[in-house]
Amino acid sequence: SIPRVTGAGTVKIRNGVIRLGSRAIRTWGLQSTAEGVRLEIENVRFVAAGINTNAIDAPSAVLRNCRFEIDTPWIIDRHRQTDYAVSLMGETASEVSGCEFLGGQGQLTERGDRSRIFDNLLVNRQTVVNHYSLGVGGQGTQVFRNRILPEQGSGILIGRQQGVEIFENEIRVEASPPVNEYAQSDYSVNALRLTDYNAEKGSPQGWCGKNHIHHNRITVIGRKFPDAHHNYRPMTYAVFMSVGGEQNCVYDNESTVDQRDPPNDERHGAYAFYVGGSNQGGVYYRNRITSNVPPVWIGNMDG
Repeated sequence: SIPRVTGAGTVKIRNGVIRLGSRAIRTWGLQSTAEGVRLEIENVRFVAAGINTNAIDAPSAVLRNCRFEIDTPWIIDRHRQTDYAVSLMGETASEVSGCEFLGGQGQLTERGDRSRIFDNLLVNRQTVVNHYSLGVGGQGTQVFRNRILPEQGSGILIGRQQGVEIFENEIRVEASPPVNEYAQSDYSVNALRLTDYNAEKGSPQGWCGKNHIHHNRITVIGRKFPDAHHNYRPMTYAVFMSVGGEQNCVYDNESTVDQRDPPNDERHGAYAFYVGGSNQGGVYYRNRITSNVPPVWIGNMDG
């Protein structure tokens, strides 16, 4: 048996497999509500399947060389950003390195300021809106040298944060078939999305600004879906910018835009940069774009 202890400290878990015995609803491989306790998990494999099935739910953690095989075809409430395979939602910084994330919905989300996410593989299978491969929630977080290659779905989501740095990552996204919530309208897949819904700087709810996206290699693939509803409009973007707080900088990135069903039009599109109708469009320089269609959309769908 595991002894019961109290107070702050460190819990170390190493070298094993945590496997869910059957398909279930709302389960965790490991759950901790102990603030002040540092989790260190190394070389552990998590295997689970079901609705709202998660591997880890904890305030913060250090994860090294772990593998997460989480088959979650659906979640009950897509607005719950804690329903990622690994959710580290406390204020203390986390570090995740050398891990493999396979499955959906959403794979890793963190909120601790100055967290570090590096040298990981993320292969998302996203069928639920806004559950990106990686949700960045802490100020000053660094995300680097990751391979983000979703089978379906989006890459990195940055919300009302400042000082986040995303660099030296490989990200590949492809237009998505219709999903339950967006089957008869436009639906976008994004390698990186920065958004605060046009919040003003100083908003009590937070705002997005002073984030740096640089030296990433991004591939965007667009296509049509002939068997979808005639109102379905698949869109794909390398960088989706919709920010009101402060400017964000996008520079020294290499983007490839491959529209498999050219040309782009209002029914379907693939772009390197989508700059929405918000107050802070961003600063872009020294980016290299290779594309078979016009690669930048500035404004909104009304022009």
